[in-house]
Amino acid sequence: MVYGGPDAVARFPLELKHALRDRFAEVQLIGIDTLDVMIRVGGLITPAEGDGGVHNLRRRSSDGRITANIVIPASELEHGGIGVVTGYLNELADRVGARLQAAGTPGTEATAQLRAAIQLAIADAAAS
Repeated sequence: MVYGGPDAVARFPLELKHALRDRFAEVQLIGIDTLDVMIRVGGLITPAEGDGGVHNLRRRSSDGRITANIVIPASELEHGGIGVVTGYLNELADRVGARLQAAGTPGTEATAQLRAAIQLAIADAAAS
């Protein structure tokens, strides 16, 4: 499949969701059992929504869960194609790594694992 135009914008987030779920399941983060990410396509990103579109990143050590929301403007996806998603997801990986580092766990390793999983998931989604 070749991506481009409005069909790509409508189809890609769903394919990416499945690919990320599969690839993130392969990642082992110390002290984290669940990485719960919501990706929304559409709207505008304002400073109140967080750096790089990632906002409401929370770590609950009691149940080993990290939650985050990512907002990707549909206009950026339309103009930049599926590659624009990489920056937003890499920002997520960096912020998760920083949060783990602050808690005393190997954050740099977590960032590297998540970035690798993101690249594979984007490739998987683009290939479907």
